[in-house]
Amino acid sequence: MDDTVYGLRNDLAPTVTWYDQSLMDEFGYTVPTTWEEYQELGEKVADEHPGYIIGGVGDAFAEEIYFWGAKAPVNTVVDANTLSSDTSDPYAQDMAAIIDDLLDAGVLAQENVFSPEFVQKYTGKVLMLPGPVWYSGALFSNPDSLNAKPGTIAAGLPLAWEGEDAVAGNVGGGTWFISQHSANLEAAKKFLEFVTSDERYQVDMASGLPAYQAAGDKWLAKQAEAGFFAGDFAENVSTASTQVWDGWGYPRFSQEAVWAKTVTPKLAAGESLVDLLPEWEKAIENEAQVNGYAIK
Repeated sequence: MDDTVYGLRNDLAPTVTWYDQSLMDEFGYTVPTTWEEYQELGEKVADEHPGYIIGGVGDAFAEEIYFWGAKAPVNTVVDANTLSSDTSDPYAQDMAAIIDDLLDAGVLAQENVFSPEFVQKYTGKVLMLPGPVWYSGALFSNPDSLNAKPGTIAAGLPLAWEGEDAVAGNVGGGTWFISQHSANLEAAKKFLEFVTSDERYQVDMASGLPAYQAAGDKWLAKQAEAGFFAGDFAENVSTASTQVWDGWGYPRFSQEAVWAKTVTPKLAAGESLVDLLPEWEKAIENEAQVNGYAIK
């Protein structure tokens, strides 16, 4: 339309602080509300309950959980053709240092959350797992994944830096498009209306928070009524959906692919994330320029 492509959002994907309330009670821990407290808890868990985890960095979208949620300006889409990346920013440096510390402590999983290895190794041992709302159906209530017991898993609010307001990261969220070359535009239009807003799909079948407000509210009410999740699930998820930080964006290339190629294998090999930050920034800038961006 007028040389602009529009997409209809399928679901929202803000990050929340997933945790196992039953394990928190059993271990006598308090759910952290800041990144500093999160680090302290990780060190405590490593000492008192080795084998349990409080997060994971083995996925291509790990940076969208931790660095986006930390307000690190590593992937700032300035405008349609300009991108900025600054891994020397204090927020980026501090988050990388926390991840290094928790990796050394052995409380961050390095397996992909969708891998059989993750499920086999950590079922029943996930004390915390910051991540997107869609973990609700994809991991915790999924019989083929972590298959948590009803009433044990809660979605806490996003973590904040001490003395600051919390922000959420964002991990995907589907988007629907119609091709202008479709042979049946009216049918395509009706399909999009159905998948983005019809309750039979978005409320009854969706595994994550529908982007369409009316369906989203009913989906949250349905989760509350089912009673599978502990705590203020509906309220916290709804709040997180309004807290996604606007200093990070989705460019024309995959930031996840850059992270997976540049960072993930070297973290697995034991290298320091703090030391890898300049290399990650350079890889982002190179990919941006290949895709037509000017670097600010």
